[in-house]
Amino acid sequence: MNFPEKIVTTIPLQNLWTQEGYIEAKRISYLTRNDLRELLKANSIKFVLANVGQSLKWIDATQCYHFWKSEVENHLAENI
Repeated sequence: MNFPEKIVTTIPLQNLWTQEGYIEAKRISYLTRNDLRELLKANSIKFVLANVGQSLKWIDATQCYHFWKSEVENHLAENI
């Protein structure tokens, strides 16, 4: 499989991948806005943006806070 050219075909994703291949990850819960704020304070994290018809876009850890403030925080839908 050519991972650099792999595109997202369905949401939610069943797997995550990088240019090198699949990574071991699984959803254990939905995160709230507050959960994400706490993770950003406590850990170095990476966001991955998934849009159907496009490749995954990994946000570098150094840009995660900026991405959170500019793209995620005001657009996050809570799972009710």
